[in-house]
Amino acid sequence: MVGMVVSTYQERFGFGFLNDQPSTVQAIRKSLNDEVLPRHLTSIERTINPTVGPWLAGQSSPSIADFAMVYALKQLSSGKYDNIDKDILQPFPNICKLLEEFDKLPCAAVEF
Repeated sequence: MVGMVVSTYQERFGFGFLNDQPSTVQAIRKSLNDEVLPRHLTSIERTINPTVGPWLAGQSSPSIADFAMVYALKQLSSGKYDNIDKDILQPFPNICKLLEEFDKLPCAAVEF
């Protein structure tokens, strides 16, 4: 996700010169979509043991890591990033199950 954020907000990270080179940004995004993200998603997929549960690192219940990762995965597959396939998660059934089960978690009511 860092690559996505940096390629989206170049100026914030000292890469403002990339605004004058849209073909370079497009090449970065293509590499992210075709090579980098699938490699990282494969690693995430392996951390989920479906016989224990849908959560990261073989846990039987969600941890803070699941909350952070779900947010990032949903952003990644939101379609808001140019040149990133919004169906990029489809080849990863454990990740898809993680997102599905996460959305089923009850929300806690907060009283002030």
